Amino acid sequence: MPDEPVFKPRKLLAQAALCLLLAACGGGGSETGGSTAAPSPTPPVSPSPSPSPSPSPSAAPTGRLWHNNYALDFADGTQVANLNNSPSTVADIDRFAVPWPDGTQYVLTDYRPSRRETTITVKETGTRRTLFELVYDGYATSPQPSPVSKEVLLMTVGNSITDPADYAFINLRTRSLFDRFPAATVSADWMPDGRYLQLATSGQISLGTPGGARAPAGSFNLQGRRLGAVRVNAQGTQFIVTLTDSSGALTRSDLWVAQVDGSNAGRLTRTDITSYGHWSPDGRHIAFDADTGSVCNNAGCLGSCEIWYVDSSARNVDPLPSFPGPASAFQVRDRSGSTRRLGCEVLAWLR
Repeated sequence: MPDEPVFKPRKLLAQAALCLLLAACGGGGSETGGSTAAPSPTPPVSPSPSPSPSPSPSAAPTGRLWHNNYALDFADGTQVANLNNSPSTVADIDRFAVPWPDGTQYVLTDYRPSRRETTITVKETGTRRTLFELVYDGYATSPQPSPVSKEVLLMTVGNSITDPADYAFINLRTRSLFDRFPAATVSADWMPDGRYLQLATSGQISLGTPGGARAPAGSFNLQGRRLGAVRVNAQGTQFIVTLTDSSGALTRSDLWVAQVDGSNAGRLTRTDITSYGHWSPDGRHIAFDADTGSVCNNAGCLGSCEIWYVDSSARNVDPLPSFPGPASAFQVRDRSGSTRRLGCEVLAWLR
């Protein structure tokens, strides 16, 4: 990590500045309040205990889907679709509002190529009041909010959009960046206790504490495919990972599921066009995209991108063309109350 600051000063809104001075914004270092300059201490790093069995599938998924499917009701921005059959609501006019796991606040990123800087803004859900705003001197994207701190993000960062990227943890209150590791050779996600899981291109799995130690925790067979995003369930027992096969003329991507130590691995989807997945909050379902791509001309567009869900215990799922098959498409209500199928893309699945 360089000695010089990586953040540029920026005048905050009066409310946000006052909150920072009083260390009262964002709920402090944990969901129960309090503010710290670094993530809350966590137990010494060690491999997780023997994984518990996967939860039994439920009849229907529950929770809220944060998404930016413009075609749902032609409302630009990020919407929240409720799976309890109530109408959707607009969370923010920005299309990529990524919420904290408890849904109380969300983060936005705005990269300006001419300045090679990224504005990172955190807002309170509902009021859209700015809690934090800082400018990173470079390119920062793909924010992953901490499950235990309202002030810490895991992001990919670089000098510019074309430069090699690193994973890094950012403390919003102290405006500090720490614990960088190359995104070209690993993928990472939060564990529910505030540690993180790191999956390397070699297949090695390790568990670490932000700013602290990291230790081996198992291995996973990538089967010669390219490593993509890894996502750990809220129970800390399993992860899904996107693996891509670029051999031949086409690029094919799908999701695999495994315990956090890499055991009991299996292929979840067999669509060749699935690039990401999200766990349901209870760990019983997984949402995934089926993106055929779009080619448009004056006569219209070909291709589509839809969001499906499946039991987390399912394997080798291909909803196309065998609809309904083992997977189901999300049916949600738009802001006017009409029921429609949900298209891409989902940003988070919360309770």
